[in-house]
Amino acid sequence: MLKGLGGEPRRGPQLARGGHKSPLGTASGPELGRIRRTARAELYRGIGRDGTPTTWGLRLFNGRDEQQMTVMLPNPFLTDTQEIRDEPDFGRLAAWDQLRADYLGLSPDPFDRTGKGFCHG
Repeated sequence: MLKGLGGEPRRGPQLARGGHKSPLGTASGPELGRIRRTARAELYRGIGRDGTPTTWGLRLFNGRDEQQMTVMLPNPFLTDTQEIRDEPDFGRLAAWDQLRADYLGLSPDPFDRTGKGFCHG
Protein backbone atom coordinates (compact mmCIF):
# COMPACT_ATOMS: atom_id res chain seq x y z
CA MET A 1 0.00 0.00 0.00
CA LEU A 2 1.31 3.43 -0.94
CA LYS A 3 0.31 6.81 0.38
CA GLY A 4 -1.00 9.30 -2.14
CA LEU A 5 -0.95 13.07 -1.91
CA GLY A 6 -2.62 14.08 1.32
CA GLY A 7 -1.78 10.73 2.91
CA GLU A 8 -4.72 8.77 1.44
CA PRO A 9 -3.99 5.11 0.65
CA ARG A 10 -3.73 4.13 -3.02
CA ARG A 11 -2.69 1.07 -4.96
CA GLY A 12 0.83 1.05 -6.28
CA PRO A 13 2.80 -1.13 -8.64
CA GLN A 14 2.15 -4.83 -8.21
CA LEU A 15 5.30 -6.96 -8.08
CA ALA A 16 5.15 -10.74 -7.98
CA ARG A 17 7.03 -12.24 -5.06
CA GLY A 18 6.94 -15.64 -3.39
CA GLY A 19 4.91 -18.49 -4.85
CA HIS A 20 2.61 -18.02 -7.80
CA LYS A 21 -0.99 -19.11 -7.25
CA SER A 22 -3.60 -19.10 -9.98
CA PRO A 23 -7.23 -20.15 -10.07
CA LEU A 24 -7.98 -23.49 -11.68
CA GLY A 25 -8.71 -23.27 -15.38
CA THR A 26 -6.46 -20.28 -16.07
CA ALA A 27 -3.49 -20.27 -18.40
CA SER A 28 -1.01 -19.27 -15.71
CA GLY A 29 1.07 -21.85 -13.89
CA PRO A 30 4.51 -22.37 -12.35
CA GLU A 31 6.37 -21.24 -15.49
CA LEU A 32 4.41 -18.00 -15.73
CA GLY A 33 5.00 -17.47 -12.03
CA ARG A 34 8.76 -17.88 -12.57
CA ILE A 35 8.66 -15.31 -15.35
CA ARG A 36 6.57 -12.77 -13.43
CA ARG A 37 8.56 -12.84 -10.18
CA THR A 38 11.32 -10.32 -9.72
CA ALA A 39 14.48 -12.28 -10.50
CA ARG A 40 17.15 -9.64 -10.04
CA ALA A 41 17.71 -6.09 -8.95
CA GLU A 42 20.47 -3.66 -9.82
CA LEU A 43 21.64 -0.46 -8.24
CA TYR A 44 22.94 1.89 -10.89
CA ARG A 45 24.35 5.35 -11.29
CA GLY A 46 24.31 7.27 -14.54
CA ILE A 47 27.55 8.96 -15.57
CA GLY A 48 27.42 12.33 -17.34
CA ARG A 49 29.56 13.58 -20.19
CA ASP A 50 32.04 15.01 -17.70
CA GLY A 51 32.65 11.50 -16.27
CA THR A 52 30.89 12.10 -12.94
CA PRO A 53 27.62 10.63 -11.59
CA THR A 54 24.39 12.49 -12.35
CA THR A 55 21.64 9.97 -11.51
CA TRP A 56 21.17 7.11 -9.03
CA GLY A 57 18.52 4.41 -9.00
CA LEU A 58 17.27 0.86 -8.62
CA ARG A 59 16.01 -1.38 -11.45
CA LEU A 60 14.02 -4.60 -11.05
CA PHE A 61 13.92 -7.37 -13.69
CA ASN A 62 11.62 -10.39 -14.08
CA GLY A 63 12.48 -14.03 -14.86
CA ARG A 64 12.87 -13.22 -18.58
CA ASP A 65 15.30 -10.42 -17.73
CA GLU A 66 12.71 -7.85 -18.81
CA GLN A 67 12.75 -4.62 -16.88
CA GLN A 68 9.81 -4.38 -14.49
CA MET A 69 10.41 -1.11 -12.73
CA THR A 70 12.88 1.72 -12.21
CA VAL A 71 13.08 3.69 -8.98
CA MET A 72 14.91 6.97 -9.30
CA LEU A 73 16.59 7.84 -6.01
CA PRO A 74 16.85 11.36 -4.59
CA ASN A 75 19.27 13.41 -6.66
CA PRO A 76 21.70 15.93 -5.12
CA PHE A 77 21.35 18.18 -8.16
CA LEU A 78 17.54 18.44 -8.03
CA THR A 79 14.97 19.69 -5.54
CA ASP A 80 11.92 17.62 -4.55
CA THR A 81 10.03 19.42 -7.34
CA GLN A 82 12.72 18.53 -9.92
CA GLU A 83 14.19 22.02 -10.11
CA ILE A 84 17.95 22.24 -10.69
CA ARG A 85 19.78 23.27 -7.51
CA ASP A 86 22.35 26.06 -7.50
CA GLU A 87 24.63 23.88 -5.33
CA PRO A 88 24.55 20.07 -4.93
CA ASP A 89 23.03 18.66 -1.74
CA PHE A 90 24.95 15.40 -1.33
CA GLY A 91 22.88 14.59 1.78
CA ARG A 92 20.24 13.48 -0.75
CA LEU A 93 22.43 10.42 -1.46
CA ALA A 94 21.50 8.92 1.94
CA ALA A 95 19.11 6.34 0.40
CA TRP A 96 21.75 5.35 -2.19
CA ASP A 97 24.39 5.00 0.51
CA GLN A 98 22.03 2.94 2.69
CA LEU A 99 21.10 0.56 -0.14
CA ARG A 100 24.79 0.06 -0.98
CA ALA A 101 25.58 -0.66 2.66
CA ASP A 102 22.61 -2.98 3.30
CA TYR A 103 22.70 -5.03 0.09
CA LEU A 104 26.27 -4.77 -1.16
CA GLY A 105 28.20 -4.27 2.06
CA LEU A 106 29.79 -1.11 0.62
CA SER A 107 30.51 2.16 2.34
CA PRO A 108 29.71 5.51 0.67
CA ASP A 109 31.80 6.07 -2.44
CA PRO A 110 33.53 9.47 -2.66
CA PHE A 111 33.08 9.27 -6.46
CA ASP A 112 29.35 9.85 -5.95
CA ARG A 113 30.14 13.28 -4.55
CA THR A 114 32.38 14.48 -7.39
CA GLY A 115 29.67 15.82 -9.71
CA LYS A 116 28.96 19.50 -10.19
CA GLY A 117 25.52 19.05 -11.80
CA PHE A 118 24.05 18.08 -15.14
CA CYS A 119 26.12 18.59 -18.29
CA HIS A 120 24.18 19.43 -21.42
CA GLY A 121 25.31 20.24 -24.90
